[in-house]
Amino acid sequence: MEKEAFLRSYERHAKYEEDSVLASCYSNPDCIDAWRHARMIGTVASLLRHYQGAKVLTIGDGMYGADAYLIKKLNLEAIASSLTDKYLMIAKERGYIDQYYAVNAENIPFEDNSFDFVFCKASYHHFPRPPIAFYEMLRVASVAVILIEPTDDRYYLIDFLKRSLKKLIRQGKNIDYEPSGNFIFRIKSKEIKKMLMAMDKPFMGVKYFNDIYIESIAGHNSNMRSPGFIATRFLIFIQDVLCYLRLLNYCHATIIAFKSQISPGVQNDLRKDGFRVSALSKNPYL
Repeated sequence: MEKEAFLRSYERHAKYEEDSVLASCYSNPDCIDAWRHARMIGTVASLLRHYQGAKVLTIGDGMYGADAYLIKKLNLEAIASSLTDKYLMIAKERGYIDQYYAVNAENIPFEDNSFDFVFCKASYHHFPRPPIAFYEMLRVASVAVILIEPTDDRYYLIDFLKRSLKKLIRQGKNIDYEPSGNFIFRIKSKEIKKMLMAMDKPFMGVKYFNDIYIESIAGHNSNMRSPGFIATRFLIFIQDVLCYLRLLNYCHATIIAFKSQISPGVQNDLRKDGFRVSALSKNPYL
């Protein structure tokens, strides 16, 4: 029964990908939604500048390979992958991406250390068994795994109010599950740290940030003449202030799980860019 449950989860994900729409970075690159996704990927720009030409595999990149498309703009070799490849094939035909594969994150069909980085944005929390996928991503990466995901590291006063409001909107339904039936596995940096320490890995970087998606204005222009963009920036600013006052938890985190040593220069650039970079304790018994 347990095996059937996670297989059904992947079937739901595959069905969800069948309903994918063209990503805004292609259809409307100057809109707020495109700005949001570029901003998320921009959280690791200071890291990737040190690895020009590096090979990056994206995981869960079902929106026509949009993550690979944006990573490619940072002068890296980006290979898109998702559970199904129907829309990735179209993206390649249109020249958006160069390479693609259909990949189940729990069983990545590549040799150890095949890529410099493995990049997973807004997909990890959908996986039915995320730790298995994490270990697989770490296996095929030689430098690091990058996760950009919703987080619930801690709860403050306004977080409890938000949860209560969501329950009210959903008429008492459990808000830890998606309407598709899948559990929402929000990321916790401490859990990633434990998995890295268990494998005796050297470093971890974490950067928290806020985001907001308002469907009615997502297609508006992303410039300061746009009321929708001004509202989006203002609401992100308000969240930042509340997080600074410890009334609200940051809604997203970029976590860099390093598999190999990194130079002091890389560490300094990450810290300047707002990352907390931690040298992980070594196993004294190895």
